[in-house]
Amino acid sequence: MLAAPSSSLADHPHVTDPTPMLVPVDPAATLEPIIQSGEAYHAVMFEGIPDGIGLMPSDKPGGVVEVFVSHEQSEVPFAGQADFRDSSVTRLTLNATADVIGASEAIPATAGFMRLGSATMAGPEEGLNDYVLLTSEATGDIGDVDPGAPYGPDPALASQRQGGYAVVLDPDTALGSAPGRFQEVAAMGRHNHQNSMVVPGGWKRIAVLSGDDALNPTESQLYLYL
Repeated sequence: MLAAPSSSLADHPHVTDPTPMLVPVDPAATLEPIIQSGEAYHAVMFEGIPDGIGLMPSDKPGGVVEVFVSHEQSEVPFAGQADFRDSSVTRLTLNATADVIGASEAIPATAGFMRLGSATMAGPEEGLNDYVLLTSEATGDIGDVDPGAPYGPDPALASQRQGGYAVVLDPDTALGSAPGRFQEVAAMGRHNHQNSMVVPGGWKRIAVLSGDDALNPTESQLYLYL
């Protein structure tokens, strides 16, 4: 018997089109769609361009997990086209059969982050005391600084700033209906961040490796943050 959260929303899991958009290479493998861009779980829209995914166990019983998905959107045009809103991170609560039984916007688009791409959930296995989601802006575009953004404008750009921030989210603060606690990490530099990985191994400091998704492959770098 599956023990679901006590919320009444958990009694009505999300149902999506069961037709997979992928074909497994292994004929013995199966694919099960969970949710698609443009679909909503109650009042929470699952936005476009889902990219990075991080998971952590839930304190709810019955094999429930919390899934955090970054959406690589931006109002700044790329290749002549722009999205309707900036990046966000969606939190999905899945039961043991991978049904969506909860959702919220962990990082809202109103924070003004651009093209949040890859994401990693780091935790005790990497030597941390608790879980933390790392995601990053995969862009060096210049955009406006929205009111209430956690960062300010760049001194040389008046009311604007250049993209390329690494961002951390405390997932434990994002399990309700309100956004979680998040912050850009200016010390990790600004570039076309790709995945940021916490290196396990019992180091005296937290070591984070971050890739560089430069459009010109010869310009890509690998960064180490301590």
